[in-house]
Amino acid sequence: MTTQLLSTPPSEQHQAFLSLTSPRDVAKLLDYRYSALVYQLYKVPGDKKYESFEILKKSGGTRIITSPSLALKLIQRRLAEVLQNTYKPKPVVYGFVIGKNIVDNARHHKKKNWVLNIDLENFFPSINFGRVRGMFMGKPYNLPDSVATVLAQICCFKNELPQGAPTSPIVSNMICAKMDSELQDLAWNCRCFYTRYADDITFSTTLSEFPIQIAKVHSLLDVEIGTDLEKIIKTNGFKINPHKTRAFSHQQRQEVTGLTVNKLPNVRREYIAQIRAMLHAWDKFGLQATEDEHFNLYDKKHRNPKAKKIAFRYVVKGKIEFLGLVKGRDNKIYINFKDEHRQLSRRDRGIPLRNISPRTERSITIYTEGPTDKSILETAWKKLYNDECLFTISSVELKPSVGGGAPALVDELNSHRKQHGIIIGIGQSHLIGS
Repeated sequence: MTTQLLSTPPSEQHQAFLSLTSPRDVAKLLDYRYSALVYQLYKVPGDKKYESFEILKKSGGTRIITSPSLALKLIQRRLAEVLQNTYKPKPVVYGFVIGKNIVDNARHHKKKNWVLNIDLENFFPSINFGRVRGMFMGKPYNLPDSVATVLAQICCFKNELPQGAPTSPIVSNMICAKMDSELQDLAWNCRCFYTRYADDITFSTTLSEFPIQIAKVHSLLDVEIGTDLEKIIKTNGFKINPHKTRAFSHQQRQEVTGLTVNKLPNVRREYIAQIRAMLHAWDKFGLQATEDEHFNLYDKKHRNPKAKKIAFRYVVKGKIEFLGLVKGRDNKIYINFKDEHRQLSRRDRGIPLRNISPRTERSITIYTEGPTDKSILETAWKKLYNDECLFTISSVELKPSVGGGAPALVDELNSHRKQHGIIIGIGQSHLIGS
């Protein structure tokens, strides 16, 4: 779900973008005064436009994040909205695509004999101002050079795509469009599967070995990239990082974007053990002590020093929700972790633990007279318990033959009398149980 920032409807943004003829048209499309746009792009000093800082990579080394100023970030967000509604990524692209995630990407490579992972070196920095400007001027956009120049100025800093700008993800996918088509054709001709998630490229096959056009595998770390594959990547302006090239047979633990894919996309056992350890420490030592320990040993090393510290309970919740995304919301491990997190959150907020079990909560359905009542109940629950409501809350459908309000509510309850679980109806002056 995305937030619309522009007055131009999303359905009209594509045509409006292709119709740009001058820099003033760009400012108008972005709902920004032209003089203010010129000031932000050409008058504001570089050190005021962006702030750069380093964070540690999990794999070692550092990553430079270049974060734009608030004013420039707003401009970039508006342009990113236009580009999202203008460019439709190839089906094989899963990174920076609304409605897709790493689980969808990994799922295409499950149960294969071989999986090959390739990393594009310096992905964002290798996309420079000239490439971005040329893309906007070329097919299928065919924008005037003055318009392409302004758009590239919005997207680039120090002659590269800044990692931290809202426009960089969508622009990188647009730049990779030709390469994605060529790699998809190569994979198809070689009876292989291809996907790309940002700078992570994956090929897989059910063949006994990769075709030589793709790769020749000597061992896990000794992989000779095929000449056809290397040529496509090189001619599209990218370079393979040899230190991150990996090939896995079906007899090994095959991984795609951090998930194992031998049978189904799954997390490592260490990930589950980490969540279990975090919940145990929270329960034993308390929230504050555990949060301080986590921040000092890990969090502050991997985040912008000026960034707001994320509360420990939200870090754990995020890990649990990711587990649910990968393994499914009905997975027992996910449900147990989520229940434990909920109980610890309520304990530390001084909310009495109730005898009713979370599984019983899930069997409760509440019907209200209208959608406003439904929203009020959900908001109140989140305010009190700081998590999503476990009850199923629905507003009754108004039926002309019955009328609205309480009569419609009673009619709805009567239609569910034989349903398993607890049914509750809430009206302005009624509380009816079933």
